[in-house]
Amino acid sequence: MPVTAKPVTYETSDGREFEDKDEADRHEELITARREYDEARQKFNQALVKTQKTADDEPFDFGLFRTYFVITDSWAQIPSLKRVNFLGWNFEVAEHEDQVEIIQNEGDFTNERRYGYPINRLYVSEKRAKIALGNALESWLEEQRRTVMEAKKELRGE
Repeated sequence: MPVTAKPVTYETSDGREFEDKDEADRHEELITARREYDEARQKFNQALVKTQKTADDEPFDFGLFRTYFVITDSWAQIPSLKRVNFLGWNFEVAEHEDQVEIIQNEGDFTNERRYGYPINRLYVSEKRAKIALGNALESWLEEQRRTVMEAKKELRGE
């Protein structure tokens, strides 16, 4: 059996192999930079959410098994109250202009969807959330009445 030469390979910490040492070194620098970036982003997000207040002016806190309430619109645009919890593995923090929101995956693996919850629209107190829901329902009802009145005027030719 003849001896065959195999190219020398360099393996990086993520298991990739390179034939060129400089290329492997550059890739390893990228891995290190990504890890440091992810750690810094996580630290920044933790500090950022600690500065946020909920809709009922409470400090936002991920807290274990902490429940929040949010007013959402159903498919018919009718306001409703939704209970949400943020578990450590299924959310991320995002900034949109002057608003910080928690983006969370919900549902099971066959029907998973992403939802965004602006922190300043979350309620700690269920009672205060229900009061806000009542106000939102009154506004929705007034809008429906206005729409009906406009349609009646249009049908009468006014």
